[in-house]
Amino acid sequence: MTARTIAMRVPDSLGTLFAGVLERFSLLEDHHGECSQVTLWFRSRDAGVAVSSEMHDVADRLEVGVLDIKNVYSDPDSSFVAFPKEGTPRIQSLVPALEVKALWKLSISENEAECESGLRLLLSDETELSILPSAFPCHVVPIRNGHSLTKKPTEYKYENYKQERIF
Repeated sequence: MTARTIAMRVPDSLGTLFAGVLERFSLLEDHHGECSQVTLWFRSRDAGVAVSSEMHDVADRLEVGVLDIKNVYSDPDSSFVAFPKEGTPRIQSLVPALEVKALWKLSISENEAECESGLRLLLSDETELSILPSAFPCHVVPIRNGHSLTKKPTEYKYENYKQERIF
């Protein structure tokens, strides 16, 4: 089986990157109002953790979204936010800020390829926040407590993902 792993564009591990107190998250929406990136803003960090999706060919005429993770160096409360000009950030604050209690990596198997396509976070107030690829290429669907925060459906049904607990 071929593996398509999360593209980590940061030196930290998933466990290190997502451990901590989550203060807010922002959704970067394109001109169609679709979410191309979710950024998680943790307390006591100089960067946000941006999660987006890249398409990977797994067979002829079959592509699967695989997560891409990088740092974003700007605070969404500041007057300057380092988002691409074509996108509009929509910020959701978590009051109070919530500790990430657990993290799972979500994978989908397709045509003998295992693709790391999603994340699931459990917060200290039992809120679940998941990020999955959209059925619309190179977009993501943030899901809070089972409810999508965007208009587009996920690439695969949530129950089809294999979950691997990170912490």
